[in-house]
Amino acid sequence: MNDVYVRSGLADAGFQSLSCDLGDVALSGGYLAPGFGAESSRPIPAIEGATPTGWQFQFSASGNIIYVVCADVTA
Repeated sequence: MNDVYVRSGLADAGFQSLSCDLGDVALSGGYLAPGFGAESSRPIPAIEGATPTGWQFQFSASGNIIYVVCADVTA
C-alpha cells in the first residue's frame, strides 16, 4: 500500500455515497450526523468477499458530514 487518502462531503437525507479513485480500495467510512439521523453505513459494493471501492450512507435528516478512507493500490 503506497498512500492513504480521505474523501469527504456533505450529505442530505436519503442515500449518499463516496467513491475512491478507480482501482483503489476503501478501507473504512464514517460520518458525523446531528441528532440520530444515521440509518446505515456500509462499504460498496455490499457483497461479502467483494473488494470495497467506496462507502454508502443512509440518513433520515440533512446536515451530515461523510467520509471514506481509501488506499491507493495502483501506484
